[in-house]
Amino acid sequence: MPVVTLTWGNTLIKDSYVTSGSDVNRGTDTTLIVGAGSRSYIKFDLGLIPNNAIINSATLKLTGVNVSIPNEARTHKIQRVTSDWSDTTITGNKQPSTTTEGEQTYTIPVRSSDYTQSYNIKSLVQEWVNGVPNYGLVLLDVNESDGKNLRHTFVSNDNGSTQSRPTITIDYTIPTTGKKQVEYISTRTPVYQSSSSSITIPWPTGVQVGDTVFAQIAISSNSYTVTLPSGWKLEYTVNSSPYRFIIASKVLESGDTSPTFSVTSPVTWYGTLHLFRNVKSVNKITGRESGNTTQLQPTLSSLTATVPNTIAVIFNGMYSSL
Repeated sequence: MPVVTLTWGNTLIKDSYVTSGSDVNRGTDTTLIVGAGSRSYIKFDLGLIPNNAIINSATLKLTGVNVSIPNEARTHKIQRVTSDWSDTTITGNKQPSTTTEGEQTYTIPVRSSDYTQSYNIKSLVQEWVNGVPNYGLVLLDVNESDGKNLRHTFVSNDNGSTQSRPTITIDYTIPTTGKKQVEYISTRTPVYQSSSSSITIPWPTGVQVGDTVFAQIAISSNSYTVTLPSGWKLEYTVNSSPYRFIIASKVLESGDTSPTFSVTSPVTWYGTLHLFRNVKSVNKITGRESGNTTQLQPTLSSLTATVPNTIAVIFNGMYSSL
């Protein structure tokens, strides 16, 4: 059973607290506040968790700091957020929608010093993994405005104490049956670059962490070897004088930027990116080239799928048209 801890270092996290009736955005504050009219919104990108995973446990951990710690036990609750929001614009007067369906409550005991507060969010993560849109969660006090001015203060994802930032630890299992099929998401409009030693291709529409991207590239000279960006795998290359064609792939990780491919001397480039989801592995890529023909058959005369939900893809293109 794989166990993954999502942190600021391996996934995208956005958070902010808001105060009722306020137009002030707190997206860059170093703390999150719960109670006394304030609530906190948090969203973790779950791209490192397979879409078809069975969630065995999921624990949100927040670091509480000794600032206005209540002198009595409080009850927090977590609700699923049901509309999109930005940590740069959210305010008390501009909050996303939430649902009470499946909300969970947690008793927070009296504390006297800094501490780690854990919240069981297994059912919430399972919903997201199953396809419910992930807009994050909101953490609030059951009695937000009871006049007692009692609040809990937690370290936010913008805090300089990186080891104290929010985390989610997820224990999951990959089911042996019922795995999701591979999905084709989108293709980037081909990019043309003349007389250049490199080309940068923007991501296709809808790209997410965990997706598999295939780069399809043609250059005007087969005298050069294309240097791939870090983390990319060369799947196929062929020369068709005077051109060179390549196909490379990468599973997207948090923080990846649009890829740049390069050669040692200026050439003319054509390049595009194809985006797929739920790809577990790339089995085999082969091909053939031909010119001045109306028909072209791949070198594989037959292909047997040995794994359920396999997809066969044909990358077809000419030097000036991918």
